[in-house]
Amino acid sequence: MNQLNQILIVYLTTPASDFYLSKMLAKSKDPSLEPFNASNVDAGSIDFYGQTIDVKLQDLSIAGLTNIQIEKKDGKPRIDINGDLVTFIANRPNTEAPPQGIPEKLIASGQLLIVAGGENSPLVPVTITVNTGQLTGTFSATGEPTQPDSVNIKFTNLTITTDATPENIVVDLSQLDSVFKPQIEELLKKPETLADLVGKLNDQVGTSSVLDAVSNAGTQAAQQALKSFVG
Repeated sequence: MNQLNQILIVYLTTPASDFYLSKMLAKSKDPSLEPFNASNVDAGSIDFYGQTIDVKLQDLSIAGLTNIQIEKKDGKPRIDINGDLVTFIANRPNTEAPPQGIPEKLIASGQLLIVAGGENSPLVPVTITVNTGQLTGTFSATGEPTQPDSVNIKFTNLTITTDATPENIVVDLSQLDSVFKPQIEELLKKPETLADLVGKLNDQVGTSSVLDAVSNAGTQAAQQALKSFVG
């Protein structure tokens, strides 16, 4: 393990550091991870007496992505080093240094759209709560720790993992008043539907624009932390 990675691993797990994971991710801008605004998501379809009813989630704003901390196994942080690549696994919520104003659970708020016979229904508020889960990330770290401005962080992966069960991913349709409500509730409780929604969210979290934004935030945070270290 090179010296840069040794130092960054310490910073990644030290709440006072600029490079502390939850603080570093929260600095991501354009797009922001806190909250993270997701594009419209197709939640699937139901059959209603031979008619196909499409269900869509729109205008999703997701809070809680940054309320995490590096997971520990047998007292050791779950961080793997392979050359310049650093891979971490983080759990929610952050109990070491909880970020203020950020929910412990992952909460997505948006609008539910029902399309029946080519006609759009009025939008209805919907909330999706993910009780537990992890975030896996991979980044490369290059540069000289004694020359902070030379250090560069490049994220190549961010992936949300969670149990795709109705007990863990709870969809609140209390404001939906529709003849299709029982069928839509059943659809959004199916593990395969929930797994598909998580997969589609990961497609958006893993886009180049998001990874570039996190890389920029990580680079700035690492450089700031190292400048404090170098003095």
